[in-house]
Amino acid sequence: VSEVKNAREWIKKKFNSTDIRTHFKGGNYFLIWPNKDPKTLEKKLKEKGILIRNMVNKIGIENSLRVSIGSKDQMSYFWNIYKDLDLLN
Repeated sequence: VSEVKNAREWIKKKFNSTDIRTHFKGGNYFLIWPNKDPKTLEKKLKEKGILIRNMVNKIGIENSLRVSIGSKDQMSYFWNIYKDLDLLN
């Protein structure tokens, strides 16, 4: 539990350093509203072995992606792939 909490704070700080809208309310996941098309990002992340949930049609959280929080290593892997796909291109 403490490892996931630490990973949650780590990834939250990473996103806070960007202009990406996020929602970190608690629990083992968070929401992001990416700069690029959520469906495209979902596909590209899946190609890299990262499974997220697309919330494109969910009322109130349209066009967001739901990311489950894992270990620090897992979140670091996610962050490095995500920033290359959505922030740097």
